[in-house]
Amino acid sequence: MCFARAVAWTGEFGLCFSAREGFGEYPQDCPCERMGMTHSRIKETTMTFQPRIWRSPQSHFLGDEVLESAHVYTDEVLRSIRDEGFDGIWLRGCLYDLMESRVLPELNRPRVDERRRLLRQLIERGRANGVGVWLFFNEPMAIPADDPIWGKYPELRGVSHWEYRRKGEGDFLAAGDIHALEKAEMVSLCVSSSLGRNFFEEATAGVLENLPGLAGVILITASEMHSHCWSHHTCLPTGDPFRPVNEQELSCPRCRERGAASVVLEVLDTWKKAAARLSVPCRVMAWNWSWSMWYPDPQPEIVGHLPEGVELLLDCERGGLKMWQGREILVDEYSIGYAGPSERFCKTRRAAGSRPIHAKLQINTTHEIASVPNLPLIPNLFQKWSGLRRERVAGVMGSWNFACDATLNTQAFKCFNEQAWTDAPSFMQAVAASYFGDVDFEAIGRAWEGFCAAFQSYPFSIPLVYLGLVNYAPAYPLSLTYHARPMGFSHLYQEQWGDRLEDTFDDWSLDEVTAAWGLTAKGWEQAMIPYRQALKPTAPNPLHERHRREELSCAEMIGCHLASTYNAYRFHAWRLATMKRQGLEAPCTLEADDTARAIWHDDAGHVRRALQCMEADPRLGYHGEAHTHLFTADSLRRKLNP
Repeated sequence: MCFARAVAWTGEFGLCFSAREGFGEYPQDCPCERMGMTHSRIKETTMTFQPRIWRSPQSHFLGDEVLESAHVYTDEVLRSIRDEGFDGIWLRGCLYDLMESRVLPELNRPRVDERRRLLRQLIERGRANGVGVWLFFNEPMAIPADDPIWGKYPELRGVSHWEYRRKGEGDFLAAGDIHALEKAEMVSLCVSSSLGRNFFEEATAGVLENLPGLAGVILITASEMHSHCWSHHTCLPTGDPFRPVNEQELSCPRCRERGAASVVLEVLDTWKKAAARLSVPCRVMAWNWSWSMWYPDPQPEIVGHLPEGVELLLDCERGGLKMWQGREILVDEYSIGYAGPSERFCKTRRAAGSRPIHAKLQINTTHEIASVPNLPLIPNLFQKWSGLRRERVAGVMGSWNFACDATLNTQAFKCFNEQAWTDAPSFMQAVAASYFGDVDFEAIGRAWEGFCAAFQSYPFSIPLVYLGLVNYAPAYPLSLTYHARPMGFSHLYQEQWGDRLEDTFDDWSLDEVTAAWGLTAKGWEQAMIPYRQALKPTAPNPLHERHRREELSCAEMIGCHLASTYNAYRFHAWRLATMKRQGLEAPCTLEADDTARAIWHDDAGHVRRALQCMEADPRLGYHGEAHTHLFTADSLRRKLNP
């Protein structure tokens, strides 16, 4: 049986690992066969991923990272990131905060000199501590529709798009509280206009020339925050219900005539030319996030025409296919439950030719469960990283804006980069020994394999990971009153949670999703038995002792999240069935019966266990993107004693 049924493959040949033997039989759904590849053993390689980009968990993506950089990225923090095996950090940059434009001075913002000075200092301190500084840009950012600039320069006006913005001044979102946001109309600054093009060229050049020694820029040109006119205009089905295919033509006639590829390539070329003017040019990475909304994989319209010297940052898992409940489903977000690299990744890798390729992935955890420090799916990570090596990937950006602590997973990544590994069991034993000391390696291996097997049942879909309740499930109330309130964003703090779980189903049934959560929770709990046995004993080394305690609390908490999610879905199924039987519609309040009380009783046990974990480990319940705890020990107590 293929190791955890996770497969790594390359453009030349596939590779399947077996948990026990090192190499085993290939699964029936192996992507190697589907993509017309043959299997072979991995060749030894000492290639180390470079760069290996990370960030501090204290750096606030939704705040102002540059102004906060001096006290967030101290020399001690930079050294600790280097000691964890990384050689770069990334911060969010904002063009309007870092430029001094003469073309459009109306867009200049206060404290530009201070921001530039802080970044130059960070670059120098990073160099001294062996860590390069990278800036992430999503530019040129759209401007509010009511900004006076549109009246002064009507030729700049591009495409409108509604998105959530912070209430008040500035482009950065507030702390991850959905109640601090408002929906606002934003308008693209059209880079196809001569004024827009002149501004963008001047602004990018001005920013980079004032940041000597910058390692590079990481550029998103689609989907995220609204930027150029094509940035949110979806042309193809993506599997994302939040981004339906646009039935109307692009409203900007200039950009419509040029097409998405031409606009994106010009944006990238502008950054590349600005970098080339430096005495020591910084690197330019083009991230392929959501190019699939315009062109079929592997987007040769863009990939095949990138400016010379622009490197590619490819999503490791997006565009992947996996078997779930006997059907093939799309993976279109970060995932550790799915190993990858995805079909899209491999096709794009081949289309890129000799151009440097880097992988964007999450090392610690993903939206699958983002309010725990890490998902200990070490076999899947081994498969993932081995696949990237076989794809001759140069570097890795290992985090988005959450899950950035030092954990078992970052230790595994460090171990993976320290030597060439040819089999998973040896790698897992080395990771366990370095992190936990002298433990029962056989039990640890069985637990990690069991965790991966459990996640094969995880009902992965965009609606579920964006709107699901798994991130706060232990505190989620199983209420007899049903409001049919929409589910909110899973990555932001919510004072009041939704209860319309149908929002998370995708095209599946409630029974299918509920059963999947049950299988995932049961599989995880079974794997916890050997994990507890291996990690409970004390260790003579205090660091190993702390690692065992933290990792066990994290794994226990994951089990609570999964079990409480399963209970929430089956309670919702009981609620809907009862309403149908009684002819009720929402909002309504039901009376508990034996079924409801049995679910309550089962869930209470998991909530009590979660409370014990949370009281002992403050990392739990915290979401790095929201920059706050999505739930607390007090909210668990309220659930137990409403």
